[in-house]
Parts: sequence; C-alpha cells; structure tokens
Amino acid sequence: MNRSKTKNVSAWIGIDVSKAQLDIASSNPDLKLPSQLPNDKHGHQELIKIIAKNHHIKIIFEATGGYEKALLISLQERKIHATRANPAQVRAYAKAQGLLAKTDRIDACLLAKYGETFQPEATWL
Repeated sequence: MNRSKTKNVSAWIGIDVSKAQLDIASSNPDLKLPSQLPNDKHGHQELIKIIAKNHHIKIIFEATGGYEKALLISLQERKIHATRANPAQVRAYAKAQGLLAKTDRIDACLLAKYGETFQPEATWL
C-alpha cells in the first residue's frame, strides 16, 4: 500500500509552548515530527524546515504570557497557518473530553485535536 508523502498530508500540529521548549504533537502519523524542540530561533527554524514542504499544515498553540510570540512571528513570516488559542477555551474542551490530566505532551495532543475539531482561523499580529 502506498502511503501519502508528507508534502500531501493535511494536519493540525499542536504545540505546548513553555519558556524553554516546544512540545509537539499531531494525530497524523505520516508527519515525522520531533516530540520537542527548543523554544528559540533555532528550534523555530527546525520546525519550519520540517513542515515547510507541506502547505496543508496548520499549527495551534495557547497564549502563554508571551513565550509564544516569537514562534507566531516566525510562522507568520513564512505564511504558515498559526493559531494562538485562548487557554480557557482549550481547557473547557479538555474537560468536555474528560481529560483531567495535564502534562506538556497531553496538552500538545489536545491542542492538535482542538484544531482538528474547531478549525480556528489563523492569528495575525
């Protein structure tokens, strides 16, 4: 069976953003994503390099008191769909799903599912 190539994959990528790192998840196994990257210029460039060939990728992360701003700018500069989600709305979605545990990995997976479910518009600065 011929699996689709990454450049043809359409998917949401959820990213849990902290000061030091990005925890990354997608429900699409065809995307070869690292589970973590540093939350700095080099980490942002690595993420962009991985997803740049796929114009169907959409990124979602929560507002985190400013730790997400450089990532948002980096993605916008490359015209990659990026949504900065309201943390209260994402938490309400998690509770509705019965997800009470909270880890960076769980949050990244939850964000990817939230994006797939609600298809939010891109955020623009």
